[in-house]
Amino acid sequence: MRSANHPKAPRRTTSRLLTLLIVCACALGACQQRRLIDAPYVMRSDAGRERFDAVPEHLRTSDIPVLYVTNRSIDQQTPSGPRYGYGRSRDLFYGVARVGLNPEPTWEKLVRDSVSVPRDHHYTIDVASVEQIGVVKPAMDYMVVRDGRLDFPPEAVSPIVDARSGFDRMFDLWFGPGGTGPAFLYVHGYNNSFDDAVFRVAESWHFAARPGLPICFTWPAGSGGLKGYAYDRESGEYSVVPLKMLIWMLVDSPRITEIHVISHSRGTDVACTALREIQMELRGLFGRTLFAPAAGKQVSMEVSEQTQAFHILRLRTLVLAAPDMDLDVFIQRFFNEGFIHVADRIAVYTSRNDAALGISNWLFRGRSRLGDLKVEQLDADRLAKLDDVDRLQLINCDVRGTTSHGYLFQHPAAFSDLVLLLRDDRDPGPGTARPLYKRSPGIWQLDNDYLKPGSP
Repeated sequence: MRSANHPKAPRRTTSRLLTLLIVCACALGACQQRRLIDAPYVMRSDAGRERFDAVPEHLRTSDIPVLYVTNRSIDQQTPSGPRYGYGRSRDLFYGVARVGLNPEPTWEKLVRDSVSVPRDHHYTIDVASVEQIGVVKPAMDYMVVRDGRLDFPPEAVSPIVDARSGFDRMFDLWFGPGGTGPAFLYVHGYNNSFDDAVFRVAESWHFAARPGLPICFTWPAGSGGLKGYAYDRESGEYSVVPLKMLIWMLVDSPRITEIHVISHSRGTDVACTALREIQMELRGLFGRTLFAPAAGKQVSMEVSEQTQAFHILRLRTLVLAAPDMDLDVFIQRFFNEGFIHVADRIAVYTSRNDAALGISNWLFRGRSRLGDLKVEQLDADRLAKLDDVDRLQLINCDVRGTTSHGYLFQHPAAFSDLVLLLRDDRDPGPGTARPLYKRSPGIWQLDNDYLKPGSP
């Protein structure tokens, strides 16, 4: 005999499923922790201490300065600076965000707690101040109408160049007056607030012993929930042009020696779309596009290194961390379109333990995501081809014990590999300082105890 409650069971099941999906959706984005992460394994040694001993004197501060660039709207002005929300701005703002630690340590104390576990104190972090230094106006503000058509007059270039000059002067804080160095540009994912993005850059830069220029490109994400995923996805599309402007500002600067782009989750699509459009523009300049013959250009199949996107952009590394990208789209663009040549090397970090990407699979009707790539999804021929491509590093991270979607920046083993890749410029392989091994042809393996002190 059916109970009186039986007809309501499907509704309860649907409600539970919806609740689970919302939780998973939130897991895709912002990490709610506000406690300083543990030191990566690679820094828990005398070598880590030596790295911090080499930090320039002007960077030995108890707070952590991050250069931010954002097209978020300003929600309010506060005594500690502007508060950026998830609304969209037509302008591109830039400045310095400083992350403070509580309790506030001396530099010597912070270094001790940055190379060892356990620590004497558990530090909480917050954005202590935000100083907005400049604004870049959109190109449309400088356009004029001539003979019924929009035109971009030569004199309109000056305000953009002036904005770039102000941007350049900010680099003194990290490089010292007139100094040069590499730029590390981070592009965050879905449901990240301004603070979330700044925290991630601050922690990553600090625990790598503060190398180069840490830049956070933070786009209008963070509205939350399932509808928020759709909002953030379109905000990511809206942010492609501002990101292209930022990349141009870095490429045009004589103070930047090379660029590393580190993207996470939905931010991988934002970064890849911006770089793909730049690559297409560069191909057009050299007559190597599908429509070049229609434009009267002679198509040349000869491609020199000097005309490759990675050489012109000085793009040393493109990192796709837990990429929330369709696997088929990745294969199509990276190989059919030659996007594989946009950077000198491309590192893709994936994990079958990344439960948060399940919500993307559900939203997109089961389409496979690159971020939880499984070997069986690629046939033997494709794996063999991947194995021969030196430019691409596919890395399976079999790590556990941290928020699954943020493992690359939180797990001490995975984060260690990122440090060796970006800061130390290491290639992977057994017997190297970055001892990954091949799980199968074309895919490197990173295990839970990778580089852990005392592990075999």
